[in-house]
Amino acid sequence: MFQNLLQEFVQTQFTLKPKLYQRCGFEARYFFNFGDQCDPRHQLPISIVIWRLPPAEQLKQASHPQNDIITYVLKGQYRQDNSISENQTIKEGDAIQYICGNDNSYHRDSNNSQDVSEILQIFIQNNDIEKIAVNKYISKTI
Repeated sequence: MFQNLLQEFVQTQFTLKPKLYQRCGFEARYFFNFGDQCDPRHQLPISIVIWRLPPAEQLKQASHPQNDIITYVLKGQYRQDNSISENQTIKEGDAIQYICGNDNSYHRDSNNSQDVSEILQIFIQNNDIEKIAVNKYISKTI
């Protein structure tokens, strides 16, 4: 059911033709934005991004202080190396990953397969200092 809802969301959003960006050498479609990854048409405290990761490639290391990040693999597989938890590979439809990082946390996303992967990431601004004082990582199989 969750996968069907996500697929419906993606199909609906792509018909709205969100702006295509080249970030870190990869294609990214931003639906709502904040920070330096911003489409001036949308200014909200949430960003929904679909990344197309080429085979055997990785994004550069990044940190997202004061952000909660939810990740779901739409196609292929995805690996996240981070400072909060054990590194984990998630395959299409396997799990939902949640990460809440503070100023000292970082991550690097990669596609360690031979096929193009697509991942949906939702970034939510979090200004609750007490909540982000401790890093959190959850991966839930669905």
